[in-house]
Amino acid sequence: MNYDIHTYWRNSDEREEALKLKQLLIDNNVQTFSLVDIPIGPHPLPMFEAHVSATDLPVIEAQLVANRVNCSILIHEKTNDHMYDHTEGARWLGTPLELNLEFLKNFPG
Repeated sequence: MNYDIHTYWRNSDEREEALKLKQLLIDNNVQTFSLVDIPIGPHPLPMFEAHVSATDLPVIEAQLVANRVNCSILIHEKTNDHMYDHTEGARWLGTPLELNLEFLKNFPG
Protein backbone atom coordinates (compact mmCIF):
# COMPACT_ATOMS: atom_id res chain seq x y z
CA MET A 1 0.00 0.00 0.00
CA ASN A 2 1.07 3.55 -0.64
CA TYR A 3 0.28 6.73 1.26
CA ASP A 4 -0.31 10.37 0.45
CA ILE A 5 1.13 13.09 2.62
CA HIS A 6 -0.46 16.57 2.44
CA THR A 7 1.37 19.41 4.18
CA TYR A 8 -0.76 22.53 4.75
CA TRP A 9 0.07 26.11 5.65
CA ARG A 10 -1.96 29.05 6.93
CA ASN A 11 0.51 31.95 6.58
CA SER A 12 3.95 32.88 5.23
CA ASP A 13 5.82 31.44 8.25
CA GLU A 14 4.09 28.09 7.84
CA ARG A 15 4.71 28.22 4.08
CA GLU A 16 8.43 28.49 4.81
CA GLU A 17 8.13 25.55 7.19
CA ALA A 18 6.29 23.58 4.49
CA LEU A 19 9.14 24.30 2.05
CA LYS A 20 11.65 22.94 4.57
CA LEU A 21 9.52 19.83 5.11
CA LYS A 22 9.26 19.39 1.35
CA GLN A 23 13.05 19.55 1.06
CA LEU A 24 13.34 16.97 3.85
CA LEU A 25 11.08 14.66 1.85
CA ILE A 26 13.06 15.26 -1.35
CA ASP A 27 16.30 14.53 0.51
CA ASN A 28 14.76 11.19 1.52
CA ASN A 29 13.79 10.30 -2.05
CA VAL A 30 10.06 10.85 -1.47
CA GLN A 31 8.12 11.91 -4.56
CA THR A 32 6.76 15.43 -4.01
CA PHE A 33 4.56 17.64 -6.14
CA SER A 34 4.22 21.37 -6.76
CA LEU A 35 2.92 23.76 -4.14
CA VAL A 36 -0.80 24.47 -4.52
CA ASP A 37 -1.32 28.00 -3.25
CA ILE A 38 -5.13 27.88 -3.17
CA PRO A 39 -7.48 25.40 -1.51
CA ILE A 40 -8.35 22.63 -3.99
CA GLY A 41 -10.63 19.61 -3.88
CA PRO A 42 -11.17 18.44 -0.31
CA HIS A 43 -8.19 20.46 0.96
CA PRO A 44 -9.13 23.59 2.93
CA LEU A 45 -5.74 25.37 2.79
CA PRO A 46 -2.77 25.73 0.47
CA MET A 47 -0.67 22.57 0.49
CA PHE A 48 1.65 20.24 -1.32
CA GLU A 49 1.32 16.51 -1.80
CA ALA A 50 3.86 13.72 -1.53
CA HIS A 51 3.66 9.96 -2.13
CA VAL A 52 5.43 7.41 0.05
CA SER A 53 5.44 3.63 0.22
CA ALA A 54 4.20 1.76 3.29
CA THR A 55 7.75 0.44 3.73
CA ASP A 56 9.24 3.93 3.92
CA LEU A 57 6.39 5.58 5.83
CA PRO A 58 7.58 4.86 9.42
CA VAL A 59 10.95 6.55 8.87
CA ILE A 60 9.46 9.45 6.91
CA GLU A 61 6.69 10.01 9.45
CA ALA A 62 9.22 10.03 12.30
CA GLN A 63 11.23 12.69 10.47
CA LEU A 64 8.12 14.78 9.87
CA VAL A 65 7.19 14.52 13.55
CA ALA A 66 10.70 15.58 14.56
CA ASN A 67 10.78 18.56 12.16
CA ARG A 68 7.18 19.80 12.09
CA VAL A 69 6.47 22.95 14.10
CA ASN A 70 3.10 24.44 13.10
CA CYS A 71 2.06 22.94 9.78
CA SER A 72 -0.82 20.48 9.76
CA ILE A 73 0.07 17.27 7.93
CA LEU A 74 -2.46 14.74 6.69
CA ILE A 75 -1.22 11.20 6.06
CA HIS A 76 -3.69 8.89 4.39
CA GLU A 77 -3.92 5.50 2.77
CA LYS A 78 -4.42 5.19 -0.98
CA THR A 79 -7.12 2.55 -1.47
CA ASN A 80 -9.08 4.30 -4.27
CA ASP A 81 -11.93 4.81 -1.78
CA HIS A 82 -11.38 8.55 -1.43
CA MET A 83 -13.87 9.01 1.41
CA TYR A 84 -12.29 6.22 3.47
CA ASP A 85 -8.78 7.40 2.65
CA HIS A 86 -9.47 10.92 3.94
CA THR A 87 -11.40 9.84 7.07
CA GLU A 88 -10.92 6.38 8.62
CA GLY A 89 -7.71 5.74 6.64
CA ALA A 90 -6.18 9.07 7.67
CA ARG A 91 -4.31 10.57 10.56
CA TRP A 92 -2.98 14.02 11.36
CA LEU A 93 0.34 15.38 12.55
CA GLY A 94 -0.43 18.70 14.20
CA THR A 95 -3.82 20.38 14.21
CA PRO A 96 -6.48 18.41 12.30
CA LEU A 97 -8.25 20.38 9.60
CA GLU A 98 -11.81 20.04 8.38
CA LEU A 99 -11.71 18.57 4.89
CA ASN A 100 -14.43 19.18 2.30
CA LEU A 101 -16.00 15.73 2.46
CA GLU A 102 -18.84 16.83 0.15
CA PHE A 103 -16.25 17.13 -2.61
CA LEU A 104 -15.12 13.57 -1.94
CA LYS A 105 -18.70 12.21 -2.07
CA ASN A 106 -18.88 13.35 -5.68
CA PHE A 107 -15.31 12.48 -6.65
CA PRO A 108 -15.07 9.62 -9.16
CA GLY A 109 -13.22 6.54 -7.95
